[in-house]
Amino acid sequence: MRARHLLFAALLALAAAACTVPKPDVPVPVFLACNEVHEILRAMPFEHVERTSGNVTQPLTAKEARGCRIVATGSRSRLSELERTSKHSPDGRLKELLPARGWREDTRYAAGHPGGDTFAFDRGGVACYFAARWNNGDDIDPEALGPDRYELSVGCALTGP
Repeated sequence: MRARHLLFAALLALAAAACTVPKPDVPVPVFLACNEVHEILRAMPFEHVERTSGNVTQPLTAKEARGCRIVATGSRSRLSELERTSKHSPDGRLKELLPARGWREDTRYAAGHPGGDTFAFDRGGVACYFAARWNNGDDIDPEALGPDRYELSVGCALTGP
């Protein structure tokens, strides 16, 4: 009888814990996409990877939608370790990993310049917009990153209305 009471108490505690799991504050498909991209970036040699929720601006239309943002920052020299193992920068490695996981690159967002790169991937009604930045030696730009810095910003949101 005591074992039954202990089992009941344990089940009650588990049920209470399950009820306190916070509900995602973004649509579930976006939440899952953010989890996936966040885990990929955490596996790279970034120094800091931060994830937040908020509005994400679609780069071509400037429309906003509820989604998540991820910012990964690190040392360019440390990230070169990634290039030694995969022959790609972090953004190049993403362009290799995401299609293998069923993501499709949307080339309308692809752009590159000496100090950065932008691109986007979508899957299952969710789009993730990426912007990689690094120092391009421009001393005039007050927002330029330091000589050894690399930053990858991501915003994921639903693609439909």
